[in-house]
Amino acid sequence: MNKNFITHPQTKERLCKKEWAAKLGITRTTFSLRLKKHPLVIALTPGRMPSGRDVWSAKEEAYLIDIHRTPNLYKRWNRLAKIRGWKPRSHDALNGRITLLKREGAIDGRRNLDESAGWLSLNQLRHCLCISEDPVHIWIRQGLKVTREGSSYKIHLRDFAIWACTIEGAPLVAKAVNGNAIAGTWLLVQIGNWMPEAKKSRNRNGKRNLEVA
Repeated sequence: MNKNFITHPQTKERLCKKEWAAKLGITRTTFSLRLKKHPLVIALTPGRMPSGRDVWSAKEEAYLIDIHRTPNLYKRWNRLAKIRGWKPRSHDALNGRITLLKREGAIDGRRNLDESAGWLSLNQLRHCLCISEDPVHIWIRQGLKVTREGSSYKIHLRDFAIWACTIEGAPLVAKAVNGNAIAGTWLLVQIGNWMPEAKKSRNRNGKRNLEVA
């Protein structure tokens, strides 16, 4: 195999060093330096090389691809980044990287739900907790509230947080995320974010019921 040929890890485009240099608009020497200083996907990116703060590792990108559709992305990313020793990222940095990954085909650009409002599809919830489909369907049978939307279902994180703290839900969710630091962190963040809102909602409904009575 000719070692001068390089395959893009995401687009799978395969060119020799001379062809890559021409495509990127740089000399072959400059391209060789890029390969030594940067991860392959960065070296093959057109335009100026990012500063050290802008460089993303393969693990960071893989994690961003997994969680990019989840609510509270900024908080979730930076809490885990602190634990893993990654660089903190701003809203603009996260959104910019997501845009780049979509352009490269690593992320599907379709967004069917308003995740910012707390809605997740069953698959999105499964990805957030790093579990298979089976537990989620079992949870629904055990009382997890879902909302039907056409032929599919969606779950609001407020409802999930409430159910995950019940006598029925807590042991099932704890078993599913046991030993997974990423899933456990995500779960605690959602409970912290949505339980206060759930309590406010119950208080408002209780007051409204008293007024009706």
